[in-house]
Amino acid sequence: MDLPLYQRNQGARALARNEARRSEVSLAQRERELSAQWTTWLDVYQDAVASLRGMPTLEQMEKKHQGMESLFERGLIQSALIIEAHRQMTDFTESFNAQELRALEALWSVYVLQGRALEEGI
Repeated sequence: MDLPLYQRNQGARALARNEARRSEVSLAQRERELSAQWTTWLDVYQDAVASLRGMPTLEQMEKKHQGMESLFERGLIQSALIIEAHRQMTDFTESFNAQELRALEALWSVYVLQGRALEEGI
């Protein structure tokens, strides 16, 4: 009768090696995906910040608005043009706010991917 003292379970070992390799490949794939997401969100954030820097400030817009109102009060600008100017200012403000939200969303996503979301305050 043979004693199973030196039994080597080669099948189970091979299966365990395959599972370990599959896990390593899966981890490497996930790390590449997270790196790509991080790069994408960082690019979105940088684009949004650059866009915001290129926009006129609210103080500049207010100064232009006061100048336009002054011309209207003196009768140099028609009321239709004033209405259109106010519509454009409203559109600009909405666009500015949307850019700010886009930048915040991208920054927050970068923080989440870096694991700093709870440490940082926005």
